[in-house]
Amino acid sequence: MHLKTFQRPYNWAEIDAAVLSMGGAILQDLLTEAELAGHNQAADDYVNQHQQEGLADTGSAGYDAFLGRNTIRLHGLIEKLATSAELIGDPQLFAWASRMLAPVASSVLLNAAELIQIQPPEPAQLLHRDSDSWPLPIDEHPVVTNAIIAFDDFTAENGATVVVPGSWQWPMERRAKPAECVQAIMCKGSALLFRGDMIHAGGENSSKKSRRALSISYCAGWLRPVENSYLNVSKETASALPDLVKALLGYTVHDGSKYNGGVVGLYENGDPMEFFQR
Repeated sequence: MHLKTFQRPYNWAEIDAAVLSMGGAILQDLLTEAELAGHNQAADDYVNQHQQEGLADTGSAGYDAFLGRNTIRLHGLIEKLATSAELIGDPQLFAWASRMLAPVASSVLLNAAELIQIQPPEPAQLLHRDSDSWPLPIDEHPVVTNAIIAFDDFTAENGATVVVPGSWQWPMERRAKPAECVQAIMCKGSALLFRGDMIHAGGENSSKKSRRALSISYCAGWLRPVENSYLNVSKETASALPDLVKALLGYTVHDGSKYNGGVVGLYENGDPMEFFQR
């Protein structure tokens, strides 16, 4: 069982249906060659100047192994990569995430944005669900969705993401068998879109080169995100961002009234955007 692959011009209705049913879909050529070159240059500049940053050093041997001892993971990307805000606030990705989360939330937050560079020799990551970050049951409608944008070709040898199609429908205790796992093989500039409750993992990099990607995770506006963007992105940097990206970072109110919920995210009992005027 494999994920469907879509070519430009994208049929978003079919993409949405594939993600909701199978768990994910692959979009070929999301980025042009010029766009990809700009993003890779920004990543090269930062990684080359900060070679010890982003390596697993949490103090927990188990969690370091999960993150990957030969894998670079950078958070706070808006401060570090000048081009990352363009992808985090990409209108197509934002609209897709909004549709995926609309049944459970009236707004969307950036859960985490992460540059992931799997370097050889890195074993395969432990299979997991990103939705496991919160003690919530898996439902028909996800509370978190992800986009992994390939900055390098994703191959079977260099650690292409492993996915288990349909696994969001499984009982929590069920474990994936090797035959149920497939790799998201795709060319650089393409993207893997998937619901965060699908079982997945970084693949083994048995090649001689690193494999780089940008992972963007969006969550329901009433959830606490994994990444603390208030600390990772300074007020000075945030103030210059488009309003859409500011809202994704958390400078917005979530109105849950139509879901029998309340209003969360207030600043001085009002709109958080006023923070930038004070």
